[in-house]
Amino acid sequence: MFVSSACPNTNDPVAGTGDGLPQNLCSNECLPPMPSNEPGAIPADDTSVVPPPKTSSGGDPHFIGFSQKVVTFQGECTLILLDSPAATAMGDDVTVHVRTSRKLDFSYISRVAMKVGNHVFEIKPDATIFLNGKLISEDSSISGLPFIWKKEIKGTKHLIVSYSFDLGQKRMINIRANKRSNMMFVSTKGHFPEATKGMLGSPGHTELVSRNGKNLSDITVNTYGESWQVKDVDLQLFMEPLGPQYPQKCLYEDAPGATSQLRGHRRLLEKKVITLEEAKEVCSNVPNAMKRALCIQDTIAMGDLEIKDDPFYLEC
Repeated sequence: MFVSSACPNTNDPVAGTGDGLPQNLCSNECLPPMPSNEPGAIPADDTSVVPPPKTSSGGDPHFIGFSQKVVTFQGECTLILLDSPAATAMGDDVTVHVRTSRKLDFSYISRVAMKVGNHVFEIKPDATIFLNGKLISEDSSISGLPFIWKKEIKGTKHLIVSYSFDLGQKRMINIRANKRSNMMFVSTKGHFPEATKGMLGSPGHTELVSRNGKNLSDITVNTYGESWQVKDVDLQLFMEPLGPQYPQKCLYEDAPGATSQLRGHRRLLEKKVITLEEAKEVCSNVPNAMKRALCIQDTIAMGDLEIKDDPFYLEC
């Protein structure tokens, strides 16, 4: 488990360049100013003077929230990634749940479900997509949705399937499935309502806050992640519930006899040993210093030289 701000210590042999100065190579400053209700800060409802905040989730998996704080949560369970009231132009609530699974000594997002108003999408790691329990085929014609969505193919080998959902009011949610690795990624862009909550935190807050209102700085990463485990009183978005289900706690070790959805499962049981130098080389084109550090860490942990292809690492 790991938690940090979005700017790494650049003296770190993995994260940095060794000059001791925090960097964000996508801009001249480490972080843009965050709207906040704190004295002297930009008012939380003033979105005109700051760029639209972005969040992203994926990899080992890392959750980069609205505050740009990074949490690496390696438990296996179903989590509330984002719960945002009246987030669409039509005033519909938006909820996103992710399923995290364990594999050897790392974890990953293995499924994503999203509810917008009365519509529930579920996207599986092979990129199949369901709407309200029914498979959407390539030639499906869907009307009456309170938002616009589109499918794109990305990646150097065209194996990343991207689904973008335009909620209106310049708010976007993007869900991606890597058909080679069966890993999934989620990102958001835009000024979401201040009442938004979940693993990604809340807009206008400089800290990540657990379900019971405690700052991450006061609790462990595992406690923080477990607080956002989907409970029996929460919406149940996935078509098939997967264990552990609340009140069972998140798992931090592979269950006996457990199988993985990751492709190359047998090969990964004897995963390739990748050196720090090799990981640095393949991640050298990642422009953002913090994401370059995550790319290096994930490349080594997963024994995968192609993990860098996902926009999670390449986008600032």
